[in-house]
Amino acid sequence: MMQRCEKCRRRYDDAEAWTLCPHKLLMPRRLLEQKKAALKLAETGRKMVLVDGEDETPRHIVAIGWSGLITLSGLDEEFRPDQLQPA
Repeated sequence: MMQRCEKCRRRYDDAEAWTLCPHKLLMPRRLLEQKKAALKLAETGRKMVLVDGEDETPRHIVAIGWSGLITLSGLDEEFRPDQLQPA
């Protein structure tokens, strides 16, 4: 949610930044966007397949790591959201 700091009057999104001045991001912008993309994929509730077609087995999202890497059922490795698509 958008907030305004009472000290410096700067606006910031409290979902992305610490709530203390000077409102540093919780993580680097690239990882923040990766995590948002991973959560958006998970919200669909659909099984995922790898974009490269290496494994076409539809798999559930089991976990999303702090940096937005996704773990799929039956696989040991983690994937970036751009490596997956809904089945």
